[in-house]
Amino acid sequence: MREPLAFISYSHQDADWARAFARSLQDLGLQVWFDEFKVRPGELVGQSVEEALRESEALILVLSEESLQSPWLNFELGLALGTGKRLVAIVPGDLDPAKLPPALRSRRFLIRHSPEETAEAFAAQTAA
Repeated sequence: MREPLAFISYSHQDADWARAFARSLQDLGLQVWFDEFKVRPGELVGQSVEEALRESEALILVLSEESLQSPWLNFELGLALGTGKRLVAIVPGDLDPAKLPPALRSRRFLIRHSPEETAEAFAAQTAA
């Protein structure tokens, strides 16, 4: 049986952290969809994102002040909610939870630490 596919959503300002997080999840044996690893040059980004979100079982949202302003966040969150995906937000420790979209405020989220530590926390919760 294959591991569930986790789609990683992030703002490009957080790309370095998100890339290291994606690699850490892969190192732990989890299957991830990360745009830099999966979207090939010349492919339509929106189409690739939509297909991957539909195939995924979980949407991991790496959030920051910047990502909360992104129209991509609303698109990805709306599609995930509409298709019943598991939603896991990763937030900086100093981010006011009241700034989260309503669909995320009522869910348990992970505090963003190092990419490796956060990946381990996600993996532990996935296995539980």
